[in-house]
Amino acid sequence: MISKEQTLSHLRKGLAQLDIELPSPAICEQLYQYFAELLKWSPKVNLVAKGPELELLETHFIDSLTLVPILKKYLHDDNSHNLLDIGSGAGFPGLVLKITFPDLPVTLVEPRQKRTVFL
Repeated sequence: MISKEQTLSHLRKGLAQLDIELPSPAICEQLYQYFAELLKWSPKVNLVAKGPELELLETHFIDSLTLVPILKKYLHDDNSHNLLDIGSGAGFPGLVLKITFPDLPVTLVEPRQKRTVFL
């Protein structure tokens, strides 16, 4: 497994390249915790395709975070928005966005029981 420092560095670099600013610096730490859990569970539950860990970070986490600028544009203090993630699988993009916007109500819908246990 790649180190926590490598993971966080790669995540921050990807966000910078896409000019995405997260609402709080603590979010990267929470995303790392999710990443570590995903790596631990994935071989047992077949959550994501096997591949290099940094690729997993890019294709799932950073791709999910590309929605941040759109959500920032539409989310307001009135809490009138909800996010529905249908076919959530391992939690993308729903869990990543819930971590990023903790006050946003998020509903994950996943038909496979093994994956819902992980979620």
